[in-house]
Parts: sequence; structure tokens; C-alpha cells
Amino acid sequence: MHRFRACIAYQSYPCTKWETRQRCANGWTHNGNYNCIILDCGATPAILNGAYTPLNTTNTTYVLQANVICDAGYESNISKIICQANAKWSTANCVAKDCGTITKILNGVYYLLNKTTTSYGSQANVTCDAGYESNVRLIMCQANATWETAICNPKDCGTIPKILNGVYYLLNKTTTSYGSQANVTCDAGYESNVRLIMCQANATWETAICNPKDMDLTAIGEDDNTSDPPVAIIAGAAGGGVALIIFIVVIVVVLKMRRPQGCESTRNVHENRAFDGIASHGTDIAITEDKSTSDYSNLDDDPDMSHTYSFIH
Repeated sequence: MHRFRACIAYQSYPCTKWETRQRCANGWTHNGNYNCIILDCGATPAILNGAYTPLNTTNTTYVLQANVICDAGYESNISKIICQANAKWSTANCVAKDCGTITKILNGVYYLLNKTTTSYGSQANVTCDAGYESNVRLIMCQANATWETAICNPKDCGTIPKILNGVYYLLNKTTTSYGSQANVTCDAGYESNVRLIMCQANATWETAICNPKDMDLTAIGEDDNTSDPPVAIIAGAAGGGVALIIFIVVIVVVLKMRRPQGCESTRNVHENRAFDGIASHGTDIAITEDKSTSDYSNLDDDPDMSHTYSFIH
């Protein structure tokens, strides 16, 4: 106990210059019998998002202290509280830790759900670029005041599908993810509409088509002068030979109808030459004599006009 000899007001009883009263120090008070006793703050109060832990669990009197313990993700502005001279504990606040600005993410971006805060418990959406996908949908400000992290990985197109009349060859055999490419090789006689295919942003492969090559008939025999000519050329030649034979026969008939008898020898020469020309084209001619009256008997007295010519091809 502390005792001081002085006159002080006590319980509304005024001091006089002839009276002496006890004077108690700060944190102490009278017990009603002129004795000073220390003040007691009692049990520590509750604190939001934390707790107090007295240093002396059996004594909560003046100047004794208590530690401030905040929950995970929170921190206090002070580490201890004290029992004050007014018999009340000082106070502390456990506030959420701040993670600060979100770091950037490769091939993507973060969007805060609440633009006004980046403290513990705050969340942000993860949005990846086209062709990429995140391993998580959201990230959160953690208890250690750091942001969770996400990764935007390229989407995987998987095994390349088969192509009819051809085959695909990966440029990089170790990956089939977004942006990967493969060569298109078609079978002999086929050609592709594209040279390469790529794994697309929707995680599917582009497609190619191996189409039959166009046939160029004019090129037949170009590389070999001894090759047989095209069928069309042969057919044309055959048709031309028949037309020539018909033309010669008509000329011969007309000449026989118009020449006089005195030119018999000349006529025979011409006929022989004409027939030789026909024979040179591979045509056999058979001549038979018909003594019967023909349609030309009235036009020429020559008995030879009654000859009938048969052409055998």
C-alpha cells in the first residue's frame, strides 16, 4: 500500500486545512477504510477476428498486459493491450491483410470480383486467352498476404484424326496442344487442299482433303516418242480413210459416166490409178460385170458402164 499525507476529496467529503486524508497513486483506489488497493481490469474483452491472451492468467490488475492474437489472414495494429488506470483494458483491431495488386498471368488476365479491395479473402476471376485454359476458375488473397496463382495452359487437341488417301505428320511429336502443326502428305495420285493443319483454339484439329489429281491426256506419250498415239488420234485417222475411199469412188463413177468411148484406154488408166490409190489405203476392190440394164445405160452407150464395183474394206 502507498500512503500519502495530504488532504484530498474523498467520497464527496471536502477536505479542511486541519484534516489529513490518504492519497492513492494512479491505478489504485481507496477501499473505504482509508487504504489504497490496486485496480483490477477483469477479464479481457472479445476482439473481432482474433483473441487476447493475458501474460498473467491469474492476475488482471493495473499495468498487466495481454497479447493480441489475430486469426489467420488478419493482423493487429498493436501486439499487446494493457490494463489502464481507469480499470479498463486498452483495445486493438484485427484487420484483414492486404495482398495488393494482382500479379500478371501469362496468356490470360485476372478480374477482381470486388474492385474496391484486395484484402484477405478477396477473389478474382481467371480469364485465359483464346486457345488456353486455366487450372482454376478463381484465385484468392491468402492469409499470408499473397495472391494465389493460376496457369493458363494451351488446350490439347489430342491425337490427329486419320485422313482418307493420305497421312498427317506432326512437326513436333512431343505435343498436340494449341498452335501445334502437322504436315499433310497425300498418297500417289492425290493432292491436298492445304499443306499444313493446326490445333485450333477450340481444341480441335483443322482438316485437310486429299483429292484425286486431274488427268492431262495431252501429256500422254510426251516423255516417250515411241509410245502409242492416243485412241482419239487413231479413231480420227480411221474415219478419215473411209471418207477418202468414198470420195474416190464417187469421182470414178462420175468419170465413167462422162467420158466418150474413144477414151477407153485413157479411162482404164485413170481407173487403174484410182484403184491403185484405194488399194494403197488397205482397201480391197472386187469388180463384177453385170450385163443387165442399169440406170446409166441411157446416158452412155459404152457397155462397160454396166460394171458393178464392190469395195471391201
